[in-house]
Amino acid sequence: MSNIDLWPFSNPFLDSKLRYQFSNKYVKGKVLDYNFSSHMAYFGSKILLDSDATEVWHHNISEKNTICMIRKHGENDSIDYNLIENQKFTENSFDCLVSFDTLLFVKNRVDVLKTFSSIIKNDGFAIISIPNLRLLDYPIYKKFNHEKNYLKEEFLADLQKYFEIELYSLIFKTDSNKKPELGSKMVNEPQLLLLKSLRKPIKFFASKVDKNFNFFELHMKDKYTELIDYDKKKTSKEIEIVPSKQVTDSNSLYYIAVAKKI
Repeated sequence: MSNIDLWPFSNPFLDSKLRYQFSNKYVKGKVLDYNFSSHMAYFGSKILLDSDATEVWHHNISEKNTICMIRKHGENDSIDYNLIENQKFTENSFDCLVSFDTLLFVKNRVDVLKTFSSIIKNDGFAIISIPNLRLLDYPIYKKFNHEKNYLKEEFLADLQKYFEIELYSLIFKTDSNKKPELGSKMVNEPQLLLLKSLRKPIKFFASKVDKNFNFFELHMKDKYTELIDYDKKKTSKEIEIVPSKQVTDSNSLYYIAVAKKI
């Protein structure tokens, strides 16, 4: 499946959510969320705090200063928030670390991984993930050269300098990329976009000329419902994380390394 085919089926928020949920099996205590943006800062922290994490420090590398947003559970299951500027990360200062896609946006990746190894404790884990750029075509990744940028082989080689790793892949579940059919003909992407854009106008028009929706019920309802169900499937949990050795690179959306200090 090519990167062009994947875009309509992918959901960046859901991809991140599932990776945070996967990390819950490994995180504990004080956790650093080392990220390239803050779009998942609250939701990611909330997911991690529902596990054995006691506080989550979110660091956005796009900020000029080393600013950390710290979240922990407060009274009545609320989440308390604090902000620390110019924070220095010291050795063994975190129990665990998560970092999704951030290595794509740093220049000295090996140095960053060395820092990761230094700041987590000996019994802690780092959950580090990158997208499979040979497949994914999210707008934020389009500036990357798929042939020259950070791919699986380099990712693994860099990690193994400082960590023992188990590699996992985020993949589509079987048949979750199947498109709906009109009769016996498979709907292609342009047809699907056209049908989706016409749903509301068609229903509005039908309500004016066919107030009891008799024609709609007889001839259009099934396909209308099918398209709605298809949209729900695209953004539902139709993806999963499995050991990479069980799948091929051709269906891995993200690589997720569970890393332990050497």
